[in-house]
Amino acid sequence: MPVSRTAKARGNGTDRARFRRAVLAAAGNRCQAVEEGERCPVIKAARLEAHHLVSLARGGSNDPSNGVALCKRHHAMLARKAA
Repeated sequence: MPVSRTAKARGNGTDRARFRRAVLAAAGNRCQAVEEGERCPVIKAARLEAHHLVSLARGGSNDPSNGVALCKRHHAMLARKAA
């Protein structure tokens, strides 16, 4: 079965997992969002997601410097803002 362009752009699961681990480690396993001058208090890795600053579909990479750690709430807020 052929692989879709979207799946190719996203890379394989191993690349995504490696990206997530590296981004969360660089962030100290803590959400990097800041609201009203205060950093988000979420520190549980299970509640964190790695967000690509420049999406893979737009030419971004899985290099950790292209990522930011966000809790699920802040990641959803960012996604809504971008839509």
